[in-house]
Amino acid sequence: MARIGLRDITKVFPGGAVALDGVDLDIADGELMVLIGPSGCGKSTLLRIIAGLETPTSGEVHLDGMDAGHLSPKERQVAMVFQNFALYPHMRAGENIAFPLRISGMDPAAQGERIAESAGALGVRELLNRWPHQLSGGQRQRVAMGRALVRQPRLFLLDEPLSNLDSGLRAELRAEISGMVRSLGVTTVYVTHDQTEALTLADRIAVLSQGVLQDVGTAGRVYDKPATMFVAAFLGTPRITLLEAFVYVYLNSHIALRIGEQQLYLPWSDPRARELAHYHGEAIVVGVRAEAVAPIAEPRRGQSLRGSIRHLEHHGHESLAFIDIGATEIDVDPDGVRPRAAAAAARRHARASESLFNRFLDKITRTERGPEVAQAENGHAGRHHLRPAELTVRLPPRVRAASGENITIGVRLDMLHFFERRGGRIDVGWR
Repeated sequence: MARIGLRDITKVFPGGAVALDGVDLDIADGELMVLIGPSGCGKSTLLRIIAGLETPTSGEVHLDGMDAGHLSPKERQVAMVFQNFALYPHMRAGENIAFPLRISGMDPAAQGERIAESAGALGVRELLNRWPHQLSGGQRQRVAMGRALVRQPRLFLLDEPLSNLDSGLRAELRAEISGMVRSLGVTTVYVTHDQTEALTLADRIAVLSQGVLQDVGTAGRVYDKPATMFVAAFLGTPRITLLEAFVYVYLNSHIALRIGEQQLYLPWSDPRARELAHYHGEAIVVGVRAEAVAPIAEPRRGQSLRGSIRHLEHHGHESLAFIDIGATEIDVDPDGVRPRAAAAAARRHARASESLFNRFLDKITRTERGPEVAQAENGHAGRHHLRPAELTVRLPPRVRAASGENITIGVRLDMLHFFERRGGRIDVGWR
């Protein structure tokens, strides 16, 4: 198998489009690494650079500690599976699987053993005599994976292999892929935009946005402690609510987080309180996931919020209530993470607008917000914008509720996420 090291990988296409910007990433021998991000974030380009199908503008690809820039895909011993299956229509399933072995000159008897092993692992042994047009989408994808794995590659690269399948088949093949690559111990890089695939498959997740690596870690760590606002907003169903809050410090007592006209109190004993104290009088962003809130009968000072139900979504086993708490939500713009190639212009624009944004912060506590809001949003264009907040709350089936009804929400303070207004996480020792 192989270890992969990506060192400061940058890819700029003709015309100046920056696909990747200084990506550093290490993938361990036998690890299943999932690259995830929105369309156009650079994840497929990064996969093609690992494979040797694309040459980086700058940076190095290392395999087992050695520079692999001069190696062809064949010399890197890479096997790839794509979104569109790419089976040869004039060959039966078994012939498709055997094709890499045949062109390598392997003995026919040895080929038969390898094909039977690969087909059996993927559950397509009884389909070897069928033509591709006689196979379902899931069967064709299994055959495509069998053709890739029959070579026993050092690297197994998958580029959104399940996106053309229905949800039932995706769930089934997710489990098969996970079990297969772990039993084989082959180093695997899996590209997807589907967070369910990422969270269920990965040993570790690498999150990209606009060619910039945002976060890397286990699925649990990236979900529980996202490095940036973008990562927090991208992962999780229902989506996290990102609320504008103003910090007020009461030494040795608590941190007051003013959200609209309401307040939450983070106790001084919470390790994050010292970090938040640096933002006294300033605006930050508080991330609230649905599992951090629940309806309660009576308000709790500094630990609950009050609002009215704007609308409901019923999902059978639960309902999602969207609560208007009279606050402002930060809506993350995926274009907010800018490649370094565009950073200089962004910094000039930010400096020009900084005074406007500061005036906005100074006046934000007024109930009626004036034109400074629009100026501040324009000055911060490309990072996030403001809109009325809808706090998402899960309601169990037994809870009866209706649109327009007032509701009190208890908040798990230990489950809140804190971010500076430019997107970085505010925490202590979380790395």
